[in-house]
Amino acid sequence: MKKIGILFIFLNFLNVVTAQYKIEYDYVITNQLPGNVSIVRANTFLVTDGIYSRFVKNRVFNGVVDVKFENSMTDLEESANKSNKYAKGDSLGYVIAKNFSKDSIYMRLLNDKSEYVKIPRKMVKFQYEIIEEYKSICNYKCQKALVNFENRQFELWFTNEIPISDGPWLFQGLPGLILEIKSTDNLHLYLARSINKTKPLDSSTTTFPFKKKIDLETYQKRYLEIEENKFKFNKAQGDPNVKFTVTLNNLDIPRTVFE
Repeated sequence: MKKIGILFIFLNFLNVVTAQYKIEYDYVITNQLPGNVSIVRANTFLVTDGIYSRFVKNRVFNGVVDVKFENSMTDLEESANKSNKYAKGDSLGYVIAKNFSKDSIYMRLLNDKSEYVKIPRKMVKFQYEIIEEYKSICNYKCQKALVNFENRQFELWFTNEIPISDGPWLFQGLPGLILEIKSTDNLHLYLARSINKTKPLDSSTTTFPFKKKIDLETYQKRYLEIEENKFKFNKAQGDPNVKFTVTLNNLDIPRTVFE
């Protein structure tokens, strides 16, 4: 009888460790605009088993991005949908695919020509500080962690009740599944709203269609050039004696301030 009990416990533990999960997150971006606070809400999800994972957001359905705008400037919303109009019928959108067996990440992002590009990068080695603070998310006990990454500080909450070292976006490396991520400037928030077991994954999880492959440095350099040119143009339109600064609010670009 004792052996049967031990076997049951082992099989139950094995089931937890090898389980595959689909976690749906709300992603909230807050933009501090002159005289206005604009909020963009996106439905996102992560499918993971700790070996392969796929995170998806900004899906496009019939040329419209799957996001909701609150208190936004009209041109902000129009610009977001215009940049994706070519993608009619492509519901895949933005993808972060992790292959833990190869210690690699593949990103599917839009470039300045409204083309989906594939960007490979190594798994980020985050230096977390784990804090003795706890709370419940989706009925799972979660513990707090802090980390600095690309000039931003993040507060994370993970649960070791699901021993999968993964999370939304690039984050992974904690002793449990990450259910909440918040940048301490309150501009970015990922918050889990549902967790369900799903079908087994395989290497196809990390594949997706793309126009061309580029490296991360090239992508970020081009993005920064475009944003800097916009900043210089807007600055030239105003009073040259007025201090004018802009901070980039894009998680895929290191936090940069133009002034």
